[in-house]
Order: sequence, then structure tokens, then C-alpha cells
Amino acid sequence: MRSTNGGVLVQVAGEGLAGAAPRCAFGDAVVTATLVSSQLIRCLAPAATAPGKMALEVSVNGGVDFSFSRVPFVYYPPVSVTDLLPSAGPT
Repeated sequence: MRSTNGGVLVQVAGEGLAGAAPRCAFGDAVVTATLVSSQLIRCLAPAATAPGKMALEVSVNGGVDFSFSRVPFVYYPPVSVTDLLPSAGPT
């Protein structure tokens, strides 16, 4: 699940991903990425202000130019536990 809290490791596969300074853009939020190979980069999803779908794009030149693939990335509301029944199991 991709909570609005962020922190999810995202692996982006594609062609021509080798570059000096890879970045991932989740909508308007740009984060540093790790180059794994010319076909794979990894980045951590940043926190989002609200649940919803946004485009995930990548850059291999420090954020100067980004892909225009419009791959959807969906943030969901954080999970919240409000009650637990029973509160204990057998001993």
C-alpha cells in the first residue's frame, strides 16, 4: 500500500535510464533516485498532501528533463486502527 506518508521504495524499469543524476518526480515532488542499471532506477516515494493518483516520471540529467510516460502512482490514505476485539488471545 502506498500511504500518503510516503517512504515506499519504487522501482522504475525502462530503457535508457543511465545518467549522471537520476531523479523521480511524483507529480510536482522531485526526489533523488538510485541508478541500478541502464534499465532500472529506485526511489523513495515522498509524502503526499492528499490521497490520489499522480504521474510518476523520471529524469537522468538531474531533473532538467523528465520522461513524459504518465505512469500512474496512487497514494492511499494512511491506515488507522481504532479498535481491536478481542484485545487478547488465548494464553
